[in-house]
Amino acid sequence: MVVTLQFYLRKTSGLIEYYIRKLKNTKTALYFKKYHYFLSLMFIWVLEAFINLFHYENFYLFLISVRNYQCLD
Repeated sequence: MVVTLQFYLRKTSGLIEYYIRKLKNTKTALYFKKYHYFLSLMFIWVLEAFINLFHYENFYLFLISVRNYQCLD
């Protein structure tokens, strides 16, 4: 479980860094820079909420299948 959450944390972190580069020095980019780590953690908290909302094992298997599919690209 921890490895999967770390994987999604890295994916989210990379996505935020992409938007920082794309938006240059706009207010949104400065906001992303300031709250980069917090936004990544918020994504993980939302992900954990979905895990708790649905049946744990089924959702965990879904996350692993998504992760494996993305690794094949």
